Amino acid sequence: MEKTISRFKHRYCNIYDEEFAKLVPGSMWSSIDLLSIFQSTYNCSLKILLIYRNKTIVASLPLFYKTAFRIDYIFNPLQYYYYHISYYFAEKEKELRNRQMRNDIMSYIAILLGKDFRKLELKLSTATYDIRPFQIDKYLIKPLYTFILDTSVRDYNNNQLTHIRRAETFDLKITNDFHLDESLTILGNRFEQKGIWGNERAELYNALMEKISTRDYIKNYSVYHNSKLVAFRMVLLDSLNSVAYDWFTASNKFAMDNGINSYLLDYIIKDLEGMGIKKYDLCGANVPTVAKFKNDFGGELNIYFFIQKKIANFI
Repeated sequence: MEKTISRFKHRYCNIYDEEFAKLVPGSMWSSIDLLSIFQSTYNCSLKILLIYRNKTIVASLPLFYKTAFRIDYIFNPLQYYYYHISYYFAEKEKELRNRQMRNDIMSYIAILLGKDFRKLELKLSTATYDIRPFQIDKYLIKPLYTFILDTSVRDYNNNQLTHIRRAETFDLKITNDFHLDESLTILGNRFEQKGIWGNERAELYNALMEKISTRDYIKNYSVYHNSKLVAFRMVLLDSLNSVAYDWFTASNKFAMDNGINSYLLDYIIKDLEGMGIKKYDLCGANVPTVAKFKNDFGGELNIYFFIQKKIANFI
């Protein structure tokens, strides 16, 4: 264990470390099983940063990294939406003191990452709204956006209601089955239209979806029309925090032209409410057309931050 500044100490460990295994993750994004799936799929290294105060763990942060030219750099794997800082300190009665404690821990983390990694990029979760420590350390910071829906509220725009009514005129069947080949075909067609599909991405998504689709924290929703898959959504469940994340989604042209995406999203929102999930994070509203679609379901617009440090920043 080493000391760098202030009252904190730290160490790096792997996901099988005895101390880390005893911790309750602050988010599903920090769960050992999910982290191990990403590590194996991307064939990358993974460290857990543990922060101590008075020999007690007060925070943790998972870090995916690779090594190139003997330089370790942190990267943000595709579909790993949020790096989440988990806090474990006993909270005080005054929120001001808790906020200051989180700020101090984050300051410590910002200094460590800059010292130990010459290059990094990570998307901090929406829970990390105060990123002043990274600004002080001169990281490059870009705001990103997502909509988080309250599953008990149906505050849909008239445009979405029209789409849902149109979809209801078709003989649709929604199941919780997942068929990898069909889903990957729809996903591939969608990405090909954006010019970002290729063998490497196809193989990566195939491996990721195959490994994770049967986990109990994943719920699959598939829409069939005339026995053909036309749309699907794969949702990541964080039951501890009563949050669901819109993880994988794709549809064909028929579904997009006939309101089926709206119909499916409405179905999922109702299903999540029935499961006791209170919040549904739509995971991204940065492309204007996508943002418009998600905005029409109501919900709260949240900011999360893309933190980056390039090698040039150290020169």
